[in-house]
Amino acid sequence: LRGCRLGDRGVRELCSSPHLSRLEVLNLSRVGMSDTGATLIANCPGPGTLEALFLTGNAVTNTGALALANSPHFPHLVSIYHDDTGITAVGTKALTRMTDRSEAKLPDWTTDPADAEE
Repeated sequence: LRGCRLGDRGVRELCSSPHLSRLEVLNLSRVGMSDTGATLIANCPGPGTLEALFLTGNAVTNTGALALANSPHFPHLVSIYHDDTGITAVGTKALTRMTDRSEAKLPDWTTDPADAEE
């Protein structure tokens, strides 16, 4: 959905879709959403299989980042891309803790053996 001008209203509609339950990647880069949209996603139980979320180029700040980081709905989320947003080090740290917890839950066979050597 990258570049589609969904805005927060479109994100609300997206969150009501029954098809979210099969997504592994959701690219919402430059869709015109704000913290309201990020909070809607955080409260949306549908995309529980999500592994990567792109927020790049949106008006999302630490408020939206903290809503996502505290959401119980993303047990498999290991990557959140948020370049060109209002998310600062505080929000980045919360999102990193969230994705680190998710990555720790992945089965051993999903990790790159080269990472284990470091």
